[in-house]
Amino acid sequence: MEKKGSLGQVVKECFRVRPLAVYFVLAYLLSWLCWGVVFLTNRINASVAPIIAGLFTLLVGFGPFMAAILVVKVNGGSVKQWLRQIFVRKVKFHWYLVALVIPIAIINVCGELYALMGGDVVGGFDLNLLAILIPLFLFNTLLGGGQEELGWRGFALPKLQEKYNALSASIILGFLHALWHLPMFIIPGTYQANTSLLYYILNVIGFAVVCTWLYNNTGSIVPVMVFHGMNNTIPIFTLLPSFDPATMVIPEMPTLLTIAHLLTYLAVAIIISLSFGVKRLTRKAELPTISF
Repeated sequence: MEKKGSLGQVVKECFRVRPLAVYFVLAYLLSWLCWGVVFLTNRINASVAPIIAGLFTLLVGFGPFMAAILVVKVNGGSVKQWLRQIFVRKVKFHWYLVALVIPIAIINVCGELYALMGGDVVGGFDLNLLAILIPLFLFNTLLGGGQEELGWRGFALPKLQEKYNALSASIILGFLHALWHLPMFIIPGTYQANTSLLYYILNVIGFAVVCTWLYNNTGSIVPVMVFHGMNNTIPIFTLLPSFDPATMVIPEMPTLLTIAHLLTYLAVAIIISLSFGVKRLTRKAELPTISF
């Protein structure tokens, strides 16, 4: 009994003294366990395998959120209080428009750059896909990536910004967010499986800068979730060749297209950093903080 009590005290002390480090360990552990189930069930020839794989694929994205909840709870904090801090109600409507438009603008600029580099842009946006685009956007915002932001930007970012400036915090979080996706590089049919790790890390860092900018200017996680959802949705309908809406399998991106996309994202991150300053990525005097 004494040993168990000592171990419990050590664990609690880790949660108290190193909440951010514990958070990242838990976010990886919870999500990677789910990805492990997906990886194994994809190799099982059983009628229930696709159902199990689909369920655990959904659960993967809640790993960062659940990790944040565990850190808050073990530290004796209130989850409701924390959630009230990140779900700010008074957000100017134009920030939601910005969150929707930036991924569309990035893809349009990327397409133009890709064409200038000699790439063959297939088609363009197909209005016939609107029936799929809208529900897919809602899915990606709530269950297919956007929900990750409850942990990444709702917990990890404010804690990182207690020690680092906004740009440094974005780079650190972007790097760790990208590595969190490592299991997807060995799961067939995913976007990550058809791209290079270096490109993906740099791309997610650029993505992280935009997320920080949105969060620091609004203090709310909702515009960031909207941005993440649209970022995961719009590219497959505009640029990726051979995308089949029936199967939803993500095709491999041509090399020139990945370069164009990365350059566009990094350019946006640099413009934001130069315009709003690397210290806060906002002109507001105070950054959003969380307490629990």
